Amino acid sequence: MSVCRYHEQTKHHLHAYAPGPGALDWRNQPDPFRRYTGAPLVALPLGAHTLQVPFQGLAGLGALLALSLGLSAWKVYQGSSWALRCNPSSGNLHPTEGYLVCPALAGLAPGVYHYAAREHALERRALMDWGALFPRGGLIVGLSTIVWREAWKYGARAYRYCQLDAGHAIAAVRYA
Repeated sequence: MSVCRYHEQTKHHLHAYAPGPGALDWRNQPDPFRRYTGAPLVALPLGAHTLQVPFQGLAGLGALLALSLGLSAWKVYQGSSWALRCNPSSGNLHPTEGYLVCPALAGLAPGVYHYAAREHALERRALMDWGALFPRGGLIVGLSTIVWREAWKYGARAYRYCQLDAGHAIAAVRYA
């Protein structure tokens, strides 16, 4: 399907909304927190509100991720609870996931890590010696999206909302 055709088929019109799923299947609601079973967790400190670049250790990473992709509050209403995050998301479904590719830092082996927002921790996905890739102590922040989280609620418009959410996440990382 071409981009133009997708746009035409999924846009709202003056007198009608774009097609959606019709109803929400609450038994199959997607989990807004991705976790990798068995992945080792490295806890990140909370409370740091300033970043040091180059990153000196876990405090800098903790601040970057808490201020951009982390949780800002928990809401509770009539027995239900849900998290709010620092970056906005359509429908609070948060399809955007954060990853780090980083050199060895104090308290962290060099490798690829997934940010587990609920736990404010890094899940190790791979150990790799990056050598000269990070000569000045930098790192790479990668973002991915889980379209199913949006499709559950928004149907065919999910791809549109995933792009918006990715933009929010990019801006939040940049702002932090």
